[in-house]
Amino acid sequence: MMEVRRPPFLLPPSKEGKENKRRKGKKIMSLPNESSTLAKAFSGILGVDEKSMLEILVKWHPEDLTAFKNEKSSIFVKDKYFLFERWQDYHIAFLVEEFLHELLGARKAYQSLYGESIEEDVASRVEGIER
Repeated sequence: MMEVRRPPFLLPPSKEGKENKRRKGKKIMSLPNESSTLAKAFSGILGVDEKSMLEILVKWHPEDLTAFKNEKSSIFVKDKYFLFERWQDYHIAFLVEEFLHELLGARKAYQSLYGESIEEDVASRVEGIER
């Protein structure tokens, strides 16, 4: 008797779980050398080795990333991020203040050189705009 083969789209769904289907043919967990390479990439003396970091991270699943984060918890310190935000706000405020001082200095220098303010000079040269 001859066996009739059904087309793949008519076959019943496989008994594999969703997790196995999603990871079929993919690496389930990082290799130990990838984990150590990634740890070295994060803790470089001259900063982060972005190329090595990205080559490894794009291959990993979220579960792998969580496992790495838990394994290498000394690299990830939450407080440093919040401290950075405070410093960033401080730097922005400082730069705005410096910019305003320089802008006022430029206005005073313009007025001393040309005898009138920048606004008055521009207004006298532009026609058709109501004040």
